[in-house]
Amino acid sequence: MQGNPELLRLILEEIHRRGAIPFARYMDLALHHPEHGYYAQERPIIGQDGDFLTSPSFHPAFGRFLWRQVREMLDLAAPRGRGRVLEIGAGGGHLARDLLLAAREDGYDGDRLEYVIVDESRRLRERQRDFITAAWPEAPVRWVPGVDRAGPVHVVLMNELMSAFPVHRLVRDDSGEWQELYVTLRDGALAYQPGPVSEPRALRILQEEGIEPPPGHIVDVNVGAGDMLRAIAGALARRAFVVTIDYGGPASEVYRAGRPQGSLRGYYRQQRLDDPFARPGEQDITADLDFTYLQRVGRTLGLRDLGLVPQGAFLLNLGIEEEALALARRARQGDLAADFELQRVYALYAPEGLGEAFWVLVQARGFRWRAPRLRGLRRPWPVPRALPELFVTAREA
Repeated sequence: MQGNPELLRLILEEIHRRGAIPFARYMDLALHHPEHGYYAQERPIIGQDGDFLTSPSFHPAFGRFLWRQVREMLDLAAPRGRGRVLEIGAGGGHLARDLLLAAREDGYDGDRLEYVIVDESRRLRERQRDFITAAWPEAPVRWVPGVDRAGPVHVVLMNELMSAFPVHRLVRDDSGEWQELYVTLRDGALAYQPGPVSEPRALRILQEEGIEPPPGHIVDVNVGAGDMLRAIAGALARRAFVVTIDYGGPASEVYRAGRPQGSLRGYYRQQRLDDPFARPGEQDITADLDFTYLQRVGRTLGLRDLGLVPQGAFLLNLGIEEEALALARRARQGDLAADFELQRVYALYAPEGLGEAFWVLVQARGFRWRAPRLRGLRRPWPVPRALPELFVTAREA
């Protein structure tokens, strides 16, 4: 078997000791084991030299324009004091760096802003610190071991965090009864084995959302996302916002019948892998996030839904097309570097790029009588200009 030998040894020992283990347990070990899991690797995992690209690592425009929304939130939540932003799972540090540099350009220093990061991986924390301080040595940023040590915070950011939480893989048999997929060893390889549902909350989520897939169709249920939101609620200031950006969408999309194998997938060296057992500890494993579940949990915590929109709509509302037009003008004048940048900026919001692969959920606390109308949520489905149209508009300008 390929993968991290030490991690494989731990997984096989647990299977030998306990019998087949729920897939969620396998995914937790494969990704989050503190010494041998995927996120504990020494090698880069994010960016061109890693296994996958995130929006912040794709182009700095993502962080710059997200700062426009964060600044508006801070004006509402901490109008006269020091605003505190919490990022959970900062990855390679790209979002933190770009957002902080944009804040500095707006005159925000350590007296007006504090940026707090929570990340479970020691190696990622070290890389984040080096990456951010290389761009701004005096950046007002600190790292804390857990969400409970961060508060009270005014804005919480999570980008591609919850989609890496372990999922319970559930399936209905021909009689309509629910089963869960477990992981066992068969013929010298890791393999699935059906068994009883190990986490009643996973089944309850599907029942509350009215999800009834055809027999044999797999659904991937992320229970931990609700647990994370509950932890965040305990760290919020009196007025605060929670921004979740991730793969997925409403429950009707995440669990739609056209996905008989569920939404689980892996990434290794910029290649998609459909087999989560291909390289344990060396490949990413992810599944689409059910934002409907997050909305329901949020309401029980006193969090108000302000909007759920695709990433493209969110960035267009924040003005990212301004940057695309400026790059198109330079590209028309023969600037090849600008043309290259334009392709990447456009991919952040274009429907055929990342614009509809990711969704943005904004929740708020402390605005009981009048919900703020945030800039990023003003239009749910703005229509972007296509690339040829950008060049035409640039020529006319």
